[in-house]
This record gives sequence, C-alpha cells and structure tokens, in this order.
Amino acid sequence: MKIKSSLKIALAAFIGFSPFVALAGTSGVNTASHVKAMAPELEGEKVSLDVVFIRVNRHAPDDVPYVFFWAATIDEDEVAKGGAILVVADKEDKDTLIRRYGTNLERDRGQGPESKTLRGTVRLAGREDGPKRAYIDITDAGVDLTNSPDSIHNDSDIAGELGVPPGRGPKGKGFARNGLE
Repeated sequence: MKIKSSLKIALAAFIGFSPFVALAGTSGVNTASHVKAMAPELEGEKVSLDVVFIRVNRHAPDDVPYVFFWAATIDEDEVAKGGAILVVADKEDKDTLIRRYGTNLERDRGQGPESKTLRGTVRLAGREDGPKRAYIDITDAGVDLTNSPDSIHNDSDIAGELGVPPGRGPKGKGFARNGLE
C-alpha cells in the first residue's frame, strides 16, 4: 500500500510541476545566444529579440546602402545576459534605430536593464569552407551577407564594451561584469 500512495504523490507532484518545466524550456528565446544556437533551424524565420542597446559596427564598409550594428540582448525571464548579434538595416534607418534602442545600457527604475523588442529575419552567412554566422536582417529588401568582407562580422566594437553593472532583477540575478557574451 505504501508504494501505491507514493506513486500517487509522485504523479501529483509531476503534474503540478509540469507547467514550470514547460516554462523553463522557453527561457531565453528572445536572446542573441538562442538565435545563434538555433540558427540553422531559424534561418529565414522572423524572430523577436529583447534588445538593451546597440553599437554601430565601425568595421563595416561605408559605401553600401546599409548600416550594420550589434544588438546586445537580455534574457527577460532570468534577468541574465543574452549575448549580442549582428543586425543589418537600411542606412536611412540608422538614426531611428539609435534613438529607439540607444547606445548605452538603460535601467528601468532600478529594477534591471530596460529592453525593447527588435523583430527581424534570421539569416546565415559564410563561405562554403568556413563557419556560418547568424545575423538579423531588418532591411526592406533583404540582404545576403554570404560574400561580405570578414570585417563586418568583427565584433570588437561590442565585445569589450558589454560589461555592465549588476542588475537588481526579481530573482536577484544580474549581468556579469565581463559582458553579455
């Protein structure tokens, strides 16, 4: 009889906690890290990112009708770092994007980093003999970066600048000082 009642308790506990297990699997889906990890499956799909700030890519060529920047993201659920990803946009949208996302980390009433949603299409670029790199395309016509210079994917603009002060999120977690990615 003890085994039956133990099984009933275990089954009830499993059913009771199953919504939490399902939610745990969805954590971080709006981050650059998630998009990069799932890039082959997400290629060509529209995604949303929780962006805390952007950095214009200084290594990109000036003679193209596009602007390239790095979008730093946050895992809203865990109030944790979410990585950074390259984004390509139409050049005339540059000022609007800087005003919307900012180039510095903003705090939301001391509760942690404030984020804004960015939507775009996941694309992959890379040579046949090299690694594929994920980026987000928010242009009107779509841009293929397969034959782009390697300098566009140079993340030194943001890699050293992602150290941010610890957040005071609801779970007491914060960003690491060494950066988002």
